[in-house]
Parts: sequence; structure tokens; C-alpha cells
Amino acid sequence: MSGIGLSRRERFSGLLVSRWCCCSLETCRGLSESRFTNISSLINKIRPDLQKKFSGRMPTDPDAISNYIYHCNVQNPSGEVAFKTLHAGLGFAKRPMLDRIGQIQRGLPISMVYGAQSWMDPSIGYSVQDAREGEHVTVELILRAGHHVYADDPDRFNTVVNAACSTFEDIS
Repeated sequence: MSGIGLSRRERFSGLLVSRWCCCSLETCRGLSESRFTNISSLINKIRPDLQKKFSGRMPTDPDAISNYIYHCNVQNPSGEVAFKTLHAGLGFAKRPMLDRIGQIQRGLPISMVYGAQSWMDPSIGYSVQDAREGEHVTVELILRAGHHVYADDPDRFNTVVNAACSTFEDIS
């Protein structure tokens, strides 16, 4: 069933309400979407961990992350469609970049950033270094980060990205 006759917002709201009910059946008695002042409050109830994780980063708007999640999910899914098109299942690429790394212009610096607790395998980055011996290829492993490096350790991530940009500017 595809939610015929329902807007994306209504389908997403229904998903959130049903997800919340799965977490706490007792709280579902008499539940309706109108009990919440906005969708952000419902997201905060379902995923309070997100609010805690980013609270120090968003001091002026405590609902910034939940609003972001809401707006990402009510839009047409461009990133998800692209990911599905490019992967072969379980996150494996249909056409791995490692197989085509030689097609990248020589002399162009390459930087790869991994979280130490991510499911992504940094050995691919080291394989790129081997394949482009004598070229500027850096592999950064951020210790206090998982897959979402930019969110888990934003200060270190920004430092690494700024260093990569400086390297590119230095050769241009």
C-alpha cells in the first residue's frame, strides 16, 4: 500500500506515530497527531538521543535537528534514489571507485575521511594510496567518530576538511 490519497507529510506523520506506538504502547491510548504541537516534538519523543547528541551544537534552536530530519523526510527522496542506483546491496558499490582510481587526473590530491567506529572499511583508502604511489593521497581516521564523522566529531572533521582544501589550493 502506498498511501494513496495521502500527502508525503501525512504519510511521514503516520510513520512517526506508528513508530512511537511501537516504542511505547501505553502512550498510544487516545493518541492523535493533534496532541503534538508540531512534528518536531514527535521526532524528539521517538529519538531523544538525537536531541542530546546535538544540543551543544544548536544552542539557539533546540528543534533544529528534528526539523531537519522532518524536512529531509517529507521531500522527494533524491539522495536515497541515488544511493539505491549506485549500490549493489548492503552498501556495496555497483562500480567501485577503486577499480577506476587510475582515471582520476594525476597530481590531483585525494583525501578520504573515515570514522574509527564506522562500518566503512578504511583499507580502501589505503589501497588508493598504494595505487597512486607518489601522489598526494591522505587517509584520515577520526577516532571519536562513527559513520557520520561530520556529526560525531565536527571540530576534527572541519580541521581535516580545511587541511584538504588547503592542500588543493597549494597545488592550484
